[in-house]
Amino acid sequence: MPADPSQVSKDLDELRHGWYSIAKLCEGLKRYGSAKEEGFVGSLDAVLSGIESFEKLLDEVYQSIISSFPARPEKIESRKNEILEELVDLKEKVKRDQEKIASLGETDEEVIKTKLEKLQHQYGDLERETSESCNKYFDRKKEYTIALERIEREVSKRVEAIRDAFVEKTSEIAEGHEISLHGRSTSMEELFNTLVGGHEDMDIEGINIKPVGRGGFLDVITGTVSKHERAKESVLKYEVQEIVQKALPLKKREAELIAKLDRKFSDLKGLEDDCKKAEEKREDVVNIRDRLRTELEEVEPPEKLKDTYLRNLDEAMPKVESFISLTKVIGESKAGLDQGREEFLANVETKKQEMASLKTEMGEGAEEPSKEELLEYKKRVEELKLLIEQLEAEIERRIDAIE
Repeated sequence: MPADPSQVSKDLDELRHGWYSIAKLCEGLKRYGSAKEEGFVGSLDAVLSGIESFEKLLDEVYQSIISSFPARPEKIESRKNEILEELVDLKEKVKRDQEKIASLGETDEEVIKTKLEKLQHQYGDLERETSESCNKYFDRKKEYTIALERIEREVSKRVEAIRDAFVEKTSEIAEGHEISLHGRSTSMEELFNTLVGGHEDMDIEGINIKPVGRGGFLDVITGTVSKHERAKESVLKYEVQEIVQKALPLKKREAELIAKLDRKFSDLKGLEDDCKKAEEKREDVVNIRDRLRTELEEVEPPEKLKDTYLRNLDEAMPKVESFISLTKVIGESKAGLDQGREEFLANVETKKQEMASLKTEMGEGAEEPSKEELLEYKKRVEELKLLIEQLEAEIERRIDAIE
C-alpha cells in the first residue's frame, strides 16, 4: 500500500525518539557503582530491547517508503544497512559484557587478590631459579662453542692449504676441459670439498674429463682425442687420490677432537633441560597470574561502559539523520508526484478520446474527406501522439529524480 506522507512523518519522529531512547538507557548505566551491582544486567537487557525496537521500526519505515516505487531507492537502502551494521556491533558488545558479568558473578575478589599475592612471590622465586639455571647453561654453551670453533678453525686452515695446493697443481690438467663427478659438472674446488667432505656415494672412479668443444676430424677418426683425455683423466685421479689421503686424516682428527670435546661437555644437555624446565614453570605461573588479573579487570566499570556505548551511538547518529532526511525528501516528492501524475493521466485520457473522435469522424462522414482534410487529421494525430509521449516522459523523469 502506498505510503501516507503524514504517517511517514510520524514514523520518522518516532524513529528519532527511539534513537534518543537508546542513548538515554545507556546514560542511565552511570547510576551503578559496579557491574556486579543488582539491576545492572537488567539495564543492559533494556538497552538491547531498545536497539531491537529501533531496528524493527527502521525496517517498517523503509518498507513503507519504498512500497510506492517501481524500483528500490539505493541511497536510502544504503543508509539503512549502514545503521543496522552499527547496531549489530553495539549489540554484540553489550551481549559480550553481559556474558562477562555472568561468568564473574560468583567471583570472590579478595580470594583472587590473595592468590595473586602468593603467585607474585612464587614468580619472583622462579625468576631467580630460571636466571641461575639458564645462566649456567649459557656460560657452559659459550665455553663449548669457543672450544669447538677453535678445533674447526685449526683443521679448516690446514685443509684449505691442501686444497689450494691441489687446485694449483691440477690447473694445467683442467685447463680447456670440463670436469665431472658421477655425471655432474664440477670445479676443482668443489671436487676437492665433495671428496674430502665424506660423501660416501662419491669416489674418484666417478671422475671424468672431456675437452670443451669438439676435436678435429682427424682426431675423431684416429681416436687420438680419447687416448689423450684418458691419460689426463688418469693423472687427475692420481692427484686426487694423493690429496685425499693427505686431507682425510685431518678430517678424521677433527671428528676425534669434537667427540672428545662432547664428552668433556656431557653436562651441557642436562643444563639445557634444567633451563627449559625452569622457564616452563615460570611461564605457567605467568599464565595463571595473567588469567586471575583478567578475571578482576575483564568487566569495565559502568561509567566506562556507558561512555563506550554512547560513543558508538554518536558515531552512527549522522547515518540516522541522513536516513531521516532522505525519507522526508522522498515522501514529499512522492506526494507532489502523485498529484501531478493524476493531472497528467487525465490530460492523456482526454487526448486519447480526441483521437477516437477523429477516427469516428473519418469513418462516418457522408462524403469522402478531401486530401486537405486528411492531411489536417494526420497533423492533429501526430500532435496528440507527441503530446502523449511528452507527458509520459515527464512522469518517468520525475520518478527517476526521486530515486
